[in-house]
Amino acid sequence: MSAKLTVGGEAVGRGRKVTIALPITRLPTGGAMTVPIIAINGRFDGPRVWLSAAVHGDELNGIEIVRAVVDALSAKTLKGTLIAA
Repeated sequence: MSAKLTVGGEAVGRGRKVTIALPITRLPTGGAMTVPIIAINGRFDGPRVWLSAAVHGDELNGIEIVRAVVDALSAKTLKGTLIAA
């Protein structure tokens, strides 16, 4: 897997964990609507995994699960990449 990771135009280097506000649309008021994306690009090669939660508004348990997984991972020791929303 490539060391280069770009999410929403922002480069995420190896061994970094970043939160990105990914713009998805503009509200009628002119304000931006964004989706928070957490990207963890591990120091070592490995698979790239996508985690998502709250696809349906009443399925809230997954939000805490994704948060717990993201908090438990260290970009310094991770083999691969995790992208979560």
